[in-house]
Amino acid sequence: MCALANGAPMTLISINFKKEDYIHMRMTKRALAFLLAALTALTMGTVFGTAALADDSFSFDSATVPASVYSTDPAAAANQAALSVATTSPGADVYDVTLTASAPLAAFDDGVSGSHQWAYVVLNFSGITSDVTYSDGTNPDQTWAPADWAGDGVCPDNGLLIAIPTDQIGGQPMTVTLTDSLDLPTTLTFNITFVPYTAPVVLNDAYIGNTAATPAFGRAIAMPYDLSSRAAIPVSVTLNGHVLTQVLLNGAYLTYGTDYSFDPVTNVCTVNASALAGLSTSLPSTLRFIYNSGNASVLTLNVTDSHTAAAMTLDTADHYAYINGYPDGTVAPNGTMTRAEAAEVFFRVTLDPDKNTPLTDAFADVPGDAWYAQAVNYLAAKGIITGRDAATFDPGAPISRREFAAMAARYTQLIPGTTQVFSDVSTGDWAYNYINTAYANNWVVGYQDGTFQPDQPITRGEVVTVVNRMLGRTNDGSVIPAAYDNYYTDLTPASPYFGALIEASVGHTYSTGADGSETGWTADPAIVPAY
Repeated sequence: MCALANGAPMTLISINFKKEDYIHMRMTKRALAFLLAALTALTMGTVFGTAALADDSFSFDSATVPASVYSTDPAAAANQAALSVATTSPGADVYDVTLTASAPLAAFDDGVSGSHQWAYVVLNFSGITSDVTYSDGTNPDQTWAPADWAGDGVCPDNGLLIAIPTDQIGGQPMTVTLTDSLDLPTTLTFNITFVPYTAPVVLNDAYIGNTAATPAFGRAIAMPYDLSSRAAIPVSVTLNGHVLTQVLLNGAYLTYGTDYSFDPVTNVCTVNASALAGLSTSLPSTLRFIYNSGNASVLTLNVTDSHTAAAMTLDTADHYAYINGYPDGTVAPNGTMTRAEAAEVFFRVTLDPDKNTPLTDAFADVPGDAWYAQAVNYLAAKGIITGRDAATFDPGAPISRREFAAMAARYTQLIPGTTQVFSDVSTGDWAYNYINTAYANNWVVGYQDGTFQPDQPITRGEVVTVVNRMLGRTNDGSVIPAAYDNYYTDLTPASPYFGALIEASVGHTYSTGADGSETGWTADPAIVPAY
């Protein structure tokens, strides 16, 4: 509870945002100016026979970092001083708000939700002449009248103060939606992302260009890099009059603006996470920074992947259908599968009671209303799938054998490979350990010529073969009743994928032999996923 200068109390409303994330909004009673304006507009619309209010909806002005917040803790002001905010609009009435910290944030008690590293941002609006409903997709909607949007010096007029516990949500975006109640309502969506401060790696300090002190122009150092962090690497380079001209990763030139950026004020070169996604854990990688003199400094990355899928459980007990055919009665056993379809397959066989909990969109090209959105967002949050880059999943592209093997392997602990299993999967391949892990678990096999053909799109028949192996659903087709011989118009018992595809397409009860293969098989449509 806070008070205005005139002593009137100001009520602090705390809204639970997805688990322990909290959004705090400060609102006080407002003068009747908005109501009078609304009545005037309504009267004019009635007189002239038009729906004036329908065209007078509210709009978003800007996102700002408030200099002060309701907490008097010195850490609150220090945190705010370290923040900057940028806003972009990827589509109509959709705004991406990025809050970036230039220094580590300190924890303090906000007086409502405990001690966290709080960061505050204000969304500023204009034209609020009707009730506005707030929604986060999880909690009950909240509705405020125009009189509730009054400023108090901390929360400006028509401003929405949002407090983010940055130690809880990390860099994951939080989404809020505001909708007014006019005849033609306006809905504004805000994807708010916090980018924490990452201390740059100091690569060159006094060595750079100081040949009088040392014959070495640059300095070679090493650092650990965890692939599962999917983080960029900021590198501080002290130029001393020299110019950074090129950056190489394992001998390959990186592209400025796409793979890395350089801030000439701070002399920090940031190598983007998308450029690092394909690193191998089987041997060190090197970033080489080239200067206009031709000399270079080297940063060695000792790459690891701490991803663990211990909390990811596959449903190996219930043999329900997890793949569907097409409306024309086919299943296309030799057809390709898209990245979205592959995500949906793994989502269906994952045993997790919370997997249907709404999540924020992980990729800009996966709209929230897409049939595969929950699968993609969930598996991305769990680290099972990754995008082409931080914003792109490419859902409609065929998934390759390499990509599918990597998705499968992320469900278990990686088995580092010391021997090259397939002639066309080298130790430098980003999926080397993933493919080796899937092979070691007998989930994938190669071809008779010793290749794996990692760039080849995986077929639908191969997909269900791999997934059935992961689930322990061994069915060669011999126990499937003859009534299913023509279940799909393009699949016969002679097909090498017949048993695997019918197993994956029809819910059934089963019995197994000593070797784990199915010896009994009875179709049962009541066999469905538990979650």
